[in-house]
Amino acid sequence: MPPMGRPAKVILDRVKALQGERANWESWWQSLAKYCLPRKAEITEKKSSGTEFDADVYDSTAIESANIFAAGLMGYFTNPHTPWLRLRASEAALQEADGVREFFDHASEILHQTFHGSNFYDQLHEFYLEYGVFGTSGFYSEEDAMDRVRYYNRTIRELCFDEDERGRLQTVYRTFELTAQQAEGRWGEAAGPSVAKLIKDKRGEQKLEFVQCVGPRARYDPKKRDKANKPTFSIWIAVQDARKIDEGGFEEQPFHVARSSKVASEKHGYAPAMNVLPEIRMANKIAMVLIRASMKATDPPVMLPHENYLTPLDFNPGAVNYRLQSTGASSEEQVQFLDHKGNLAVGEERLLATQQTIKRGFFTDLFLLLADRGKEMTAYEVSELMGERMLILGPMLGRLQNELLEPVIVRTFNILLRTGRLGEVPGALLSSPEYQVEYVSVLARAQQQAQVKGITNFLLIAGEMAKLDPQV
Repeated sequence: MPPMGRPAKVILDRVKALQGERANWESWWQSLAKYCLPRKAEITEKKSSGTEFDADVYDSTAIESANIFAAGLMGYFTNPHTPWLRLRASEAALQEADGVREFFDHASEILHQTFHGSNFYDQLHEFYLEYGVFGTSGFYSEEDAMDRVRYYNRTIRELCFDEDERGRLQTVYRTFELTAQQAEGRWGEAAGPSVAKLIKDKRGEQKLEFVQCVGPRARYDPKKRDKANKPTFSIWIAVQDARKIDEGGFEEQPFHVARSSKVASEKHGYAPAMNVLPEIRMANKIAMVLIRASMKATDPPVMLPHENYLTPLDFNPGAVNYRLQSTGASSEEQVQFLDHKGNLAVGEERLLATQQTIKRGFFTDLFLLLADRGKEMTAYEVSELMGERMLILGPMLGRLQNELLEPVIVRTFNILLRTGRLGEVPGALLSSPEYQVEYVSVLARAQQQAQVKGITNFLLIAGEMAKLDPQV
């Protein structure tokens, strides 16, 4: 059905259905956020701004590990201070055509400048945090007069989405809130009767719910440039009025959703945090018990005889307590500390082992090792250093490239190209504009090196087997 023919109710019903489908995921995300990302622990709970984190979290290993995971990806995969991508023509012969290499080198430099001059890296760090904790994270990019392109991390709490038959992102539904004043400022009278009533009643600060639906347009005329003839439609709906308030369009899908790892039959991803959630809960429980045990050891409970002492007793330093005078008092009538027979060392040892498992789950050992060794390392050295850890991290990096970085790079490149910021396109590219993105960061090169090493090892093994059996 064409986007303009989609009633608002149809879209809202689809949003409700998708939210129902992911109810189990939301419960999981809430638990993960509580222990790993408490400032975003409002998946199933609404919290006022500045609300204190849950008081029953006693171990911060998961919180620290999630931050190291995000910082590690930022520093070694998309470092703001070093080039981490470059563009080139898809065909080697085309790359050597007149002006092509120079054009893509210049475009790569402009891309880096655009990312660095905007809010890209601020929002990317937030994306990485959710990527490591929730396993599914959203990103949004739009053209901006000041920054060329503006970027936003869209938390999974706001997003529902449909996939196509190949498991690729198709239609995105974002549910969010605006105050009546903000909605009127954006859409004016088109914002709907609920907004108008709140403004009239001088309650413009009250929040209302809206939905943005973005997906591929079924039919459009590419020769026309109006918003109704863009390849990607964008529909805005006022939920409280169940009515469409605006429609726009984009040349490309502005939403980008990436999954850490994924089961083919499911839409949402599995995060590193999910793999170690049992250990995260265990560490929290052990830490709580150790705190109680430490308090007992430093301020132990006491045993009192039933008679003779004037209560309440004062256990502060230098305090004086009185007892009734008696004759023949035995030791049992004295105040005694209760020996609880706990073993703090065993608990501390178990907590340390559990914390190490959590850290490995977030690859903190890998990222901290890279930091300790310094920045001057070749891809081969990094690959050798990381060993089998690269085999685990590699597929996640591949999904990150395919589902986030490449769509963002392509959209940014196209925006810069349409606005004339990339200069004149070489004639050789006009008939064959295909290009590819090469990733040249420390982790990307180590990933490539690990793949080469795997092939080499396979060939060596095959060669040894061939000596035993020539048919191999």
